[in-house]
Amino acid sequence: MNIYEIDWRLSSTRQVFQAISDSLKNLEKIILDDSREEYEREDALEHAENLLGIAFVTAQTYIAGTVSDINQFAKVESRLTKDHLLKGYGEKIAEKTITSLELCDALANYYKHHDEWESWSAVGRRKKTVATLQAVGIIESDSYPCIKAAEMLWLNTKSLESLLSLVKSWREAVFTAYKN
Repeated sequence: MNIYEIDWRLSSTRQVFQAISDSLKNLEKIILDDSREEYEREDALEHAENLLGIAFVTAQTYIAGTVSDINQFAKVESRLTKDHLLKGYGEKIAEKTITSLELCDALANYYKHHDEWESWSAVGRRKKTVATLQAVGIIESDSYPCIKAAEMLWLNTKSLESLLSLVKSWREAVFTAYKN
């Protein structure tokens, strides 16, 4: 086995996702509690949005590490790009041209930079991110884009085990494709 085949990032990614999942479970109790004031539930939703944003950034870090690993491992003439690997080995989102991994990557970019955006116009550095989000129906007027994306990608939005499975399966598909 080649050293780059070993998934050194999996354990730390799992730990981060578990900590975020624990927090999301606590927030869900507040969000679903009709006896709570509206502002409390809204605050909990905002907090959940931020936690999911952090989860998408964690997934993006895992993705970037995988791209680096496969470029060390694969015997190919030119460097494999993240865009190629996300599109080629991620599963398409139902009836969309975008893969689940492209959406994860776009959400991470959105979360990291949306406060800097004057608008959601698909221009400049944000062009690809905005185009990807819009392709799956996430638009500027959505209050909670990370929550909306999580609901598209996995059913139980309070657990990130599905997100971990998504990125792990993608990594395995990439490495399987480039085994000689």
